[in-house]
Amino acid sequence: MSMLSNEISQALSKGSWIRRIFEQGAEMKKVHGADRVYDFSLGNPDLPPPPVVGECLADLASRSREPFAFGYMPNAGYPQVREALAAQVSLEQGVKFEASDLLLTCGAAGGINA
Repeated sequence: MSMLSNEISQALSKGSWIRRIFEQGAEMKKVHGADRVYDFSLGNPDLPPPPVVGECLADLASRSREPFAFGYMPNAGYPQVREALAAQVSLEQGVKFEASDLLLTCGAAGGINA
């Protein structure tokens, strides 16, 4: 006895429309050449990410042992973000702000209820 419903079993045996498009694209590449067919099915085009993505991932991995790397952030927000934001707001407003003057929230409702 199958653990799958009849509907799922039938869908798996028939294949999906996106699978059919993928297979048709493969055939078109054989006929017209891979450089003349653009395949946007099934997660394609399969292009490498820009180099900056790899650089950012390497940077994140190198900082994996730092505080807050994978856990929850402090309720008031990341200290370094609050410091940078205080400096920027001070510059824009012409009034001195400290990181302790700022509380980062998830949207306006979080700020109103803080």
